[in-house]
Amino acid sequence: MKLKVLGSSSSGNCYLIEANNNEKLILDAGVNFKIVQKELNFDFNGIEAVLITHEHMDHLKYASNFALYGINVYASAGTLKKQNLFGHRFKIIKALQQFEIGNFIILPFDTQHDAAEPLGFLIQYKPTGEKLMYATDTYYIKYKFNKLNYLLLECNYNKEIAKENAKNGVINKTRYTRLLESHFSLENVIKFLKSNDLSYAKNIVLCHLSDTNSNQTIMQDKVYEETKINTTIAKPGLNLELKLYPFWWRSYMNSIKAITQLEELKRDRLSFIQNDESDEIYLKDIKAISLAIKALKKCPDIQDKSFNCRMCGKELKTWKSIQKGFGPICEKRYLNDVYKNQQLTVDTILKERRGNDGK
Repeated sequence: MKLKVLGSSSSGNCYLIEANNNEKLILDAGVNFKIVQKELNFDFNGIEAVLITHEHMDHLKYASNFALYGINVYASAGTLKKQNLFGHRFKIIKALQQFEIGNFIILPFDTQHDAAEPLGFLIQYKPTGEKLMYATDTYYIKYKFNKLNYLLLECNYNKEIAKENAKNGVINKTRYTRLLESHFSLENVIKFLKSNDLSYAKNIVLCHLSDTNSNQTIMQDKVYEETKINTTIAKPGLNLELKLYPFWWRSYMNSIKAITQLEELKRDRLSFIQNDESDEIYLKDIKAISLAIKALKKCPDIQDKSFNCRMCGKELKTWKSIQKGFGPICEKRYLNDVYKNQQLTVDTILKERRGNDGK
């Protein structure tokens, strides 16, 4: 999966998510459409849809341009009504009501912002199971997410910097109050990250940073320090390869595949043993194969590396299972849950936090 940042600020926000088979999603449409056309080389092939978080112009201003290109725009009823956007290209979606676009499974969730009906999105790509969460313009997220791989998350301001700016008159009291009640601070971002399951997370991308109330270096360093997960600042022009597996993956997979094939060959040779003089040639083969397997297992590509099933958590042994992310039993369960039923139960994806009443 790839992430392309077309804009990430109060001037305009727009992101392109591209999956492995050229299926693409646009997240928000607040960047000048001429800039978007240029950045995409006027190639809109493969763009399945545009997902809009809320009605503010830095997120929605150019949604109609995408609709004119024949691309469906998905947003809440409150968002579309607020900007009088109607027509067959504009699709109404609701928080916690899952839907599918191509191979993308999308679960909208409600966020906290001074807008009509703002949303964030949990996006899963079915062929690989990769999960990306996108949330922006919210001072709080009341949900917990399981087994996220990538997070595109607003980190708008640092409380200390904003407080100092308000004190010195850099921002007025009204703007300062709105900031606290509508955007994600560094401090709240860290609390949110710590409350979620990040055991499968590979990338955190911080977006929508304030021009006056943030410090990119401090934010990036602090989030990495607290999570130990690759952390990047979203800047226009950024092209980020979101990799579920590390750089040594291909070499590791080749070694695992070679070991598996050698073990199959060893079992084949053992089947020819007859406990007579003809066994000598097979025994020599078996010994040579065993030595080869032993040598491969000592290679740096193999040692100290293991992969666990995404469903049950047990260590995967064969290269085919590692490639799929499941053992054979869990793979059948996964196919039944996702492909056959085409439903991801909301309760297994999100655990809602109901405030102080504990509901």
